[in-house]
Amino acid sequence: MFDFFSKAGYTTFLVFSTAMAGALISAGCSQQEELEPSGVLLEWLPPSEYDDGGNLPAGVVTEYRIYVDQEMVQQVAPDATEYFLELPAGEWQVTISAVAEGIESRLSDPITVVVE
Repeated sequence: MFDFFSKAGYTTFLVFSTAMAGALISAGCSQQEELEPSGVLLEWLPPSEYDDGGNLPAGVVTEYRIYVDQEMVQQVAPDATEYFLELPAGEWQVTISAVAEGIESRLSDPITVVVE
């Protein structure tokens, strides 16, 4: 666990569920085939307090960052509370952080995601 700034760190909660989302792509010239990309649906609650327990004002979060195996792969809008992350087959460690006042929170506890 990381011990970030006492007033600038945020607690970000991460809840997940695996999901498949449908998408249409062209297969050949005139045929369309429905593919289901694999991945995970990430859902979280916006942080409401700093790590030290102080109140985090609404609207301070400027983005969320999604990490896969400790590498940032996506930045998400501050009003989002879910994101479908496409992942290839394999086992992945997924975490999320919040950015507010130019400072990134500590990472959430990792989730192991297995995509088949």
